[in-house]
Amino acid sequence: MHKPVDSNDDNFWDQFWAEHPMSIQDIFALIPAAEIRALRTEAPNNLATLCYKAIERIAQVSESASPTTKDQTTDFTVHSIPKSGPEGPEDMHTIDSCEYIWQSGVGFAQAPAVNVIHDSNRTEILKLILTCFSETIYLEQEEAHRSENRWVTFFTSTANRHALPLFASLLNVVCAYDPVGLGVPYNHLMFSDSREPLVEVALQILCITLEPDHVISSPTYSNASFRDLNSSHNHPCSDVDEQLSLNGTGMTSQNSGNGDVWNNEMNLFVNYMSRIHRDEDFAFILSGITRLLNNPLVQTYLPGSSKKVQMHQELLVFFWRICECNKKFMYYVLKSSQVLDLIVPILYHLNNSRNDQSRIGLIHVGVFILLLLSGERNFGVRLNKPYRHRSLLDVPVFTGTHADLLIIVCNELLVLL
Repeated sequence: MHKPVDSNDDNFWDQFWAEHPMSIQDIFALIPAAEIRALRTEAPNNLATLCYKAIERIAQVSESASPTTKDQTTDFTVHSIPKSGPEGPEDMHTIDSCEYIWQSGVGFAQAPAVNVIHDSNRTEILKLILTCFSETIYLEQEEAHRSENRWVTFFTSTANRHALPLFASLLNVVCAYDPVGLGVPYNHLMFSDSREPLVEVALQILCITLEPDHVISSPTYSNASFRDLNSSHNHPCSDVDEQLSLNGTGMTSQNSGNGDVWNNEMNLFVNYMSRIHRDEDFAFILSGITRLLNNPLVQTYLPGSSKKVQMHQELLVFFWRICECNKKFMYYVLKSSQVLDLIVPILYHLNNSRNDQSRIGLIHVGVFILLLLSGERNFGVRLNKPYRHRSLLDVPVFTGTHADLLIIVCNELLVLL
């Protein structure tokens, strides 16, 4: 493809599209990464045309009608049932995406069955979205501060009619994930886990969409207008949002009154996160975060029998974002006995990162979280609980409370400064 290729040359571009479904691995095999890099260097115009045709193809697929259940099912009837007219394909724009939330949890009680193919497809799509979000890292520092990330702005705005189910799906997938599962030793060596890569990329998407810098220049609107928008009959998620917001089963439609500046911003992800208020939803989110953060600290009698996940940095950023968006969640954490289950892994990662300059960002996030929580009296009260657990922390053996553990780790950090 070193010669210029016209975007209207259908005979040439048709060879890239297959009539039968292809997996993402087939696409990577068809167009290797090495050839893409060579094309970027030798023929950048052709690479731009390839990207344009790929997006055009995606748009055609997304705009095309989906076959109905009747079209996909073999007809065993002798005669058709009388009806007023032919049953046409379902319009993609009329599909209620709230019916397809990926995981039960906040605002969604149904538990869809896990499908490995669906998880794989979702992972690849989220990776593509994450790639689009990352355009900011290719800009100069001054330009990045001035320029708006239009991908993130659109994804989190009212222009995205699927914002609510996407938010619920990403949040529930992350917080419901249990890498240990039923606890069968060495099960991660015998069976592949399709959820771990999905959870990891979903966590990264949430960290980006809950970033406050993306909503600084966004127009504001009142909670009343937000309710009017979500209660509109034209909105695909009006029923689910009514359950989440108006009936008090998941999120509140009124201003929380906790001083948050997020309630009036255009970023729907931040808005939805700030309006979660039920204790059972807070418990679900906190349990999911602490379970994943404590995973590397789990000790068993059989070496390597338990699966370990390495997404602690994203989890700390995610927890920090939630506390910024929803003060009620932070107060719930401070009142909960699980706050110590959160503090211990934070201290563990701070202690392990103190000698690694590449992990200075992780140290900053951990210190910010401790600083945020230490401003409340309940945090100090909880630290008085004796620390008796066996731990992987590389600290001197001591007999004391969690406050002593906090002081020891902070002292180790200060010694290296």
